[in-house]
Amino acid sequence: WGETMADKRGRPLKECSKHGRYGLRMNNDEAEMLNFMAKKKGLSKAEIIRNSLRTYYNLVKYQD
Repeated sequence: WGETMADKRGRPLKECSKHGRYGLRMNNDEAEMLNFMAKKKGLSKAEIIRNSLRTYYNLVKYQD
């Protein structure tokens, strides 16, 4: 009961926390491709999407 408003509550913060959220609609073929890559690499679908975004970003950024 000796807690004050300054005491932290809840889960500890991660060093690299994720703040944004994005919804994505895809057709059956795209969903199958995502499932295949996630199973093949042993990664989550979110990790596959983030890795793909980083790869495409670097491709576009360093294209010139």
